[in-house]
Amino acid sequence: MATQAKTKSNSNSTTSPSPQGLVESAIEVSRGAGHSYLDAAQWVGDQVAEFQKSIGEASQVELVSSAARTQADVTRDLVEAYVSAGRRMIG
Repeated sequence: MATQAKTKSNSNSTTSPSPQGLVESAIEVSRGAGHSYLDAAQWVGDQVAEFQKSIGEASQVELVSSAARTQADVTRDLVEAYVSAGRRMIG
């Protein structure tokens, strides 16, 4: 009884990506995710500042209106500083 040996041909024409290429791809994907996060953080910060401003405009008390407007300005400044620092770090 003869047995036939099956030979497995390695006809894989694609090459595996290099470790360096994988690292570079991971960095690019992470950079894109970072930019998306910062865009979202800026949008949320702007929405919060607008809400604070609208509360100030709705108030009949000048002290509350002034404080709310100032808080909105501080929120905008902090969000801008946070987002711009993040963008510099990401590159």
